[in-house]
Amino acid sequence: MRTECDEIEQSLSEYLENSLEPSAAQNIRSHLDSCEACSLLLKEMQNALFLCKSFPQSDCPSGLVESIIVQTSGRYQLLSWIDYLRELIGPLYSSPKFATGACLAAISFAMVMNAFGINLTRIEWTDLTPKAVLDNLHRTVYLAYDSGYNRKSKS
Repeated sequence: MRTECDEIEQSLSEYLENSLEPSAAQNIRSHLDSCEACSLLLKEMQNALFLCKSFPQSDCPSGLVESIIVQTSGRYQLLSWIDYLRELIGPLYSSPKFATGACLAAISFAMVMNAFGINLTRIEWTDLTPKAVLDNLHRTVYLAYDSGYNRKSKS
């Protein structure tokens, strides 16, 4: 009896889709009438199909299907470095978060350079050598100290 159940289980999908010949469908119906395990399996399959059909469909983003086909069909398109970087960085620079972060980074950089005594409006490569940066930093620290000392002594 179990081998017959295995054969019925193999054909239940086609039975649900009505794609079997009438004689094979009749054999499955008669088996289902006599076998409780197979009839329960059929009910579970019908329930699963009903749930799948009742599940709401969502619209996929434009280009998703084409992208999946291209990536899975082996038809990869080789990109130049510029196109690769454009696709890699593209979502970043079009985002408001990136624009805000870039502005804050530029402001922070300008403040640090100002603290080091480097004027960004007329900067030269020689201003960025370690010795020049340290000299400018020392000068800025001494000027800040002197200005604080003079205020303290005047009060």
